[in-house]
Amino acid sequence: MNEYSVSNYDIFNNATETADSLSKTLTTAKSEIESCSTQLKNESIFFGPVSDQATEGCEKALSKAEVLNNNSGIIKNYLQQTSTNYQLGDNKAEQEILSTSTDGKMILDGNVIDTTKPVTTGAKYNLSDDDLAFLGYVASSEQGSVDGAKLELSLMANLYEENKDHYSSVRDYVENSGWFGSSYGSEYNYPGDEYIDVTKDVLVNGNRYLNSNVVEHDYLGDIVSCSTGDVYDKSCYVPEETVLENQWGAKYVFVGFAPNDGDPFGYLVD
Repeated sequence: MNEYSVSNYDIFNNATETADSLSKTLTTAKSEIESCSTQLKNESIFFGPVSDQATEGCEKALSKAEVLNNNSGIIKNYLQQTSTNYQLGDNKAEQEILSTSTDGKMILDGNVIDTTKPVTTGAKYNLSDDDLAFLGYVASSEQGSVDGAKLELSLMANLYEENKDHYSSVRDYVENSGWFGSSYGSEYNYPGDEYIDVTKDVLVNGNRYLNSNVVEHDYLGDIVSCSTGDVYDKSCYVPEETVLENQWGAKYVFVGFAPNDGDPFGYLVD
């Protein structure tokens, strides 16, 4: 996973080797100084004060060599620990990056969102067969196509995740928040296997076809203002440029239409 490699650990390894080499050199120097000091002491009777001064110099050099050797050991241990900490931190960051949803760039065909591939990965939910059928039914009713349902189901997840302190599940939000209207109750039709499959794809497997900030859509009859032209002229809608307002006061940046003549989607702005 080279794309997630944050640090160049060789710099720590090289510095550790340098500290280790210095330690070995100092150990050798200490041994030679000790040998020299011993020889001077043995022959001090012949050299007198000169030998005493040389011996004193050897002892000072030996003391300094000892301090430097200890410091090089401390530096080596510090470098090794730092390298280990960096690697642990990078490994943790890699796992967080791989396990956390990261929004990508949506692909557009003109001003229509391409739902060939998901753009991000989100939370994965355990849904009953009844939940799958209900949510698939709502998504099919809202957008009228499997490709459009991918966006609708992604929107459901985004909205629930913004409001999950007040709702127990995605279904609870869709069924009771009022955001999707009051026409969806306990009575609904089985949407078909393809809608069950796409509901599993989005909500059970976590494949999202909208970025996590996209929490708005309308049918054109609800829109009262389009900043780039006629509300009812879809060619006037420019992704990431057009600002839409609906009759309930929501104001949002248009990101694209759902496929198959579906609704406009966007993210809220003040």
